[in-house]
Amino acid sequence: MCKGCDLNFTDTPARGKPLALKAAAVLLYVSGLSMNRTAQLLGVPTPTVQASLEQFAQACAQKPEPEGRAVVIEPDERWHDQGLRTSFTPASFRMPDKGQVATLQP
Repeated sequence: MCKGCDLNFTDTPARGKPLALKAAAVLLYVSGLSMNRTAQLLGVPTPTVQASLEQFAQACAQKPEPEGRAVVIEPDERWHDQGLRTSFTPASFRMPDKGQVATLQP
């Protein structure tokens, strides 16, 4: 009991897994073991291994930079009324020239 404020404090154990276990989970997974097998070997649930991997990726992994440009194709919402095919085939799609929009040939 704290004599200054009359509050009771309990010694609660730390939450979470030790850093060594998290490092082992990352090492085993990166070595080629599945998440389920890694969890089984370490004696922890699979979501614990997944959380360790996510923490590692967020802290250490670099996001790739986009290369080139992306072509966005937005088919009309009423394609069925226009008699267009429902799937994109190589013959029906042609890459647009720079500054133009991609088109489908019916």
